[in-house]
Amino acid sequence: MLNNKKIVVILPAYNAAKTLRLTINAIPKGVVDDIVLVDDASRDDTVKVAKELGLKYVFAHDKNRGYGANQKTCYREALKLGADIIIMVHPDFQYDPALVTELAKPIAYGAADAVFGSRMLISQNALKGGMPYWKFAANIGLTMLENFVLGINLSEYHSGFRAYSRKVFENLLFELNSDDFVFDTEIIVQSKVAGFKIAEVPIPTRYFPEASMIGFWRSVIYGLNILLVMGKYLLHKSRIRKFAQLHPKIKTSAVHCFNCGGNNAYLAFPATIDLKPVFRQGRYAITDADGADHGNIYKCLSCGVYFIDRNEIAEEFSRYYKAQPLDLAYLNDEFGRRKAFKKTVHRIKSFVDNASGGARVLDVGCGPGFFLSEAKKAGFEIFGIEPSPESCEFARVSLKLENISCVFMEDANKIFPESSFEVIVAFDVIEHVLNPRNLFEFAYAKLKPGGILAITVPMIDSLTARILGKNWHAFLPSHLNYFTADSLEKLWQLVGFELARRRHLTRYLSLSYLMSRLFKKNLKLHKFLNVTLPINLFDEEEFYLRKK
Repeated sequence: MLNNKKIVVILPAYNAAKTLRLTINAIPKGVVDDIVLVDDASRDDTVKVAKELGLKYVFAHDKNRGYGANQKTCYREALKLGADIIIMVHPDFQYDPALVTELAKPIAYGAADAVFGSRMLISQNALKGGMPYWKFAANIGLTMLENFVLGINLSEYHSGFRAYSRKVFENLLFELNSDDFVFDTEIIVQSKVAGFKIAEVPIPTRYFPEASMIGFWRSVIYGLNILLVMGKYLLHKSRIRKFAQLHPKIKTSAVHCFNCGGNNAYLAFPATIDLKPVFRQGRYAITDADGADHGNIYKCLSCGVYFIDRNEIAEEFSRYYKAQPLDLAYLNDEFGRRKAFKKTVHRIKSFVDNASGGARVLDVGCGPGFFLSEAKKAGFEIFGIEPSPESCEFARVSLKLENISCVFMEDANKIFPESSFEVIVAFDVIEHVLNPRNLFEFAYAKLKPGGILAITVPMIDSLTARILGKNWHAFLPSHLNYFTADSLEKLWQLVGFELARRRHLTRYLSLSYLMSRLFKKNLKLHKFLNVTLPINLFDEEEFYLRKK
């Protein structure tokens, strides 16, 4: 400790087995309280060597996620240990770990919030230490540009030897930064916007064969990414466009993530409407056209899921869906809906050996039954569950579909025994349920080994969603959950599914329906504008998941 501040050294490691012992032995043990090593799927024995050296806190990524992603894990684990000061040391021994005390002192005694080791404060030492000339020139050029844009005066932005106060990570949305090398620049920009004090101390430069160094072309990409970061800062500062990562973290400790249970969330999209009256008085429709209207949407920084706080709507949730009327706009678009489902049924048959022999399929949230009708024609034995009595009645009477149960998924647990189905589908469902993990667990239990779960999901990390921002059409009052590809994958893997196929979803919609969505009201033009068009904005995906 220094001045009663707990100091944790983090080691973002990748193929560091040869230099790790040198690094650990050089860290001053009388100052550092704990050491955290995170291995980014090294191809050598980094983890083994770390454990042989007696490191207590060793974590390993299951796949290579990148330098920035490694840092994120390091900082999360250091914060869990109660670190007051976190010092990053690269385990390739390029930086001298003996200097961690010098980096920690300004923070420990209140002179700075972040301290960077600089190889350029005494610039001639960088070349003497073996820094390549092209890297030396690029370092100086980019640093001059960054100083000019940000209005600060650092001698170097690109050193990986850094110390941060705990409050930096408690107040910055560092989880939104890149998983690549430009993470280091982004956190400087965030610190500038937040008003944190940054100091520098001179450090020696040493390049040698075992020290890691990104090559020339990777450095070019890194430089271009820095230009992008500077551009984002200028847009944010001028208020032409605001970026979430440059906002200070809004404390949301009272909001718990439904997925991981954590309270490490921030307000990503402030509410445009009050959800409680909508759920209390409204009646849900499949063709809900209130695009861009939503409650407070939070992002969990621990698991990456975007979500509506359950406290806002939990009491009204069941009544809202049970009261949904038969959606006439959806029925008027029957031709296009069936056309899309025919193609889906064809894809499902490719996964099921005995589809023509009466394989059993369950549709969770089957609505009026168009998919099940097409599946029945294809030879499947069909079952459906749906909370809306009116939709269930339409499926039974008008489409003559049997085995339609008017229940929520939770009650369906009692109806179907385990390992009942070859196929379960849940189209446009997972974004509506209170607990998506329950949906995956239900499907896993009811599927036979090797069975297929087919889902469709709007993806909040798609290019379309990013471009449209707060005006994305999938922001709807009825959507409680918004997934990135990574957060969705983690969820199904946690339950035990494996990915069999993934594709962008193409819908077939009438011009009448599209006009209604555009103007946010049912224009009743189906008799005149019933031409069906294929629509694919590349922001919704189909996933076919297999039970192992």
